[in-house]
Amino acid sequence: MTITVIGRGAEANVVWDAIPGMGALKRKVEVPRELGTGSVEQIQFREQFTLFISEVEFSQDIQLETVLEENTLEVLFCLAGEKQLNLQEETISLQANEGGLFYNHCGSTVKQQFFAGNRVHMVGVFLSPEFLQHYRTEFAESLFSDKDIERKCAISLQSYANQPRISLLLQDIVQFSQKSPFRYIYLEAKALELVSLQLDALLTADQSASEIPDVEVHKLNKARKILQEEYLEPPSILELSRRVFLNEFKLKSGFKHLFGTSVYSYLRDYRMEVARSLLDEGKQKVLEVACAVGYSNPSHFAVAFRKRYGINPGELLKSEDLSKKK
Repeated sequence: MTITVIGRGAEANVVWDAIPGMGALKRKVEVPRELGTGSVEQIQFREQFTLFISEVEFSQDIQLETVLEENTLEVLFCLAGEKQLNLQEETISLQANEGGLFYNHCGSTVKQQFFAGNRVHMVGVFLSPEFLQHYRTEFAESLFSDKDIERKCAISLQSYANQPRISLLLQDIVQFSQKSPFRYIYLEAKALELVSLQLDALLTADQSASEIPDVEVHKLNKARKILQEEYLEPPSILELSRRVFLNEFKLKSGFKHLFGTSVYSYLRDYRMEVARSLLDEGKQKVLEVACAVGYSNPSHFAVAFRKRYGINPGELLKSEDLSKKK
């Protein structure tokens, strides 16, 4: 079944509600019962800046076609499930723990394919080039004057499971209490942070790729994957360098250049990300979480966690319990 709409978020018969005190708008679109379950929440903070949070499951294959009325930059993240995007006549499969930037011209048609019985959970931000121009940054000007922008955005599709800051931002967005009077202020700040991180990643990747040979980039990505998979008993720098066939100097310097942090700092931050996710679930005590991420000493774990997030793990656990009770 194919459904066509004109303009991003132009679902029929769904009106926008004003958010008091913000000058922003919101609306929630429910999936018709005959098609499936779930909803799409949209928050338009400004005319050219909209956050959406969707969780849908269709009872039949659905293709949603959207005809864009303006040039649009999309920052998309898939938290669960899978859907296909057809952008500029290229089909991209967006799967769980993947995200990226996508640029589309005014008048183009974006096709989204949803598969029956597949729950798809997405978070995304729609914005226009003009929105970024308000900040008058050199990057914003060069980004949208670049004739190759579609290619650069398309290749930005990547797994965010290995990017602690983005993973935590997405958790914060979907888990923040809907009853909080500050919810929309909070979500706007998080949406802006998501955009800035993705644009920075696009710029950094473009620069890094031109300075590091492709064969070394592949080896460095392999090194990062090994750290993710073996963070409980990580290899030494020497062992890691041998496993990816890079000498220690190239491993350490290349890793920092490509990922913006040292090997040890990345490993520590990744452990803290896993710990934060476990604490957010609220099923384990602090001591159990510390052990789960490789810390035998809970005091050392608490120091590392507080250094990373500015809060003690016990305090975070208590705040999560309180928010759930509310």
